[in-house]
Amino acid sequence: MDDGLDDGLGPPPSFGPPRTEFQTDVPAPPTDGVQQPTPRSRKSVWVVAAFASAAVIAIVVLISLYVATANERDDNARALAESESNLAEAESNLAESEANLAESEATLADYRQASTDLVVLSLVTGAGVADDDATCMADAMLESLGPEALGLMADSVESDAGVMAFGAELLGAASDCGVTLDTLAPQTGATYGDNPEMDALYDECAAGDGASCDALYEQSGVGTEYETFGGTCGGRFEPAAAPALCEGSI
Repeated sequence: MDDGLDDGLGPPPSFGPPRTEFQTDVPAPPTDGVQQPTPRSRKSVWVVAAFASAAVIAIVVLISLYVATANERDDNARALAESESNLAEAESNLAESEANLAESEATLADYRQASTDLVVLSLVTGAGVADDDATCMADAMLESLGPEALGLMADSVESDAGVMAFGAELLGAASDCGVTLDTLAPQTGATYGDNPEMDALYDECAAGDGASCDALYEQSGVGTEYETFGGTCGGRFEPAAAPALCEGSI
């Protein structure tokens, strides 16, 4: 019974858990109302930070790869567009070239036909060659000489050398077409005294005029004395050793 007097026995003992021999009374550090991180929570923070850093690095790498790929795609797109433009231009140039070629071929065909007609007319009226034979010879000459055939005809009117060159082509064409060579000889006669014009060339050739020898050879009939005399430059060469042209050789 409490009568307000101190009986000297002190407060009653507490009934908490028994103390062990290793347990000490160590005061807890002040927290000031903030929960201190445990070792496990500190480890978690470092793991999260490491993963975040790796993620940032990966994002940067991915962005760099994306930018590089996008730039490469753009470069390829520009190169493709340029190639397509060049291809279109090349196709346009090709079409233009083909059109020009077709026009040139048409013009060439017209020119060839006109040239053939002119050569045929010249052979018919000048050498008395039949129309079919003249057409064959004209085609052979144009095939051999091309556009130079008409030029050679023009030169044959102006110079003895032109006469010789044209005569050689004419004889070749005649041989190809099976035309008798005597048909092409504008002069008649076989030996000296048969033809006054041929006799005049004979005399000039004998006097050393090479051009007259060449003319005598070309205008004489095949196998005639006139031909042999002109072909050997007035008897100055053996037939096998005679030059192609006497003019300039004697």
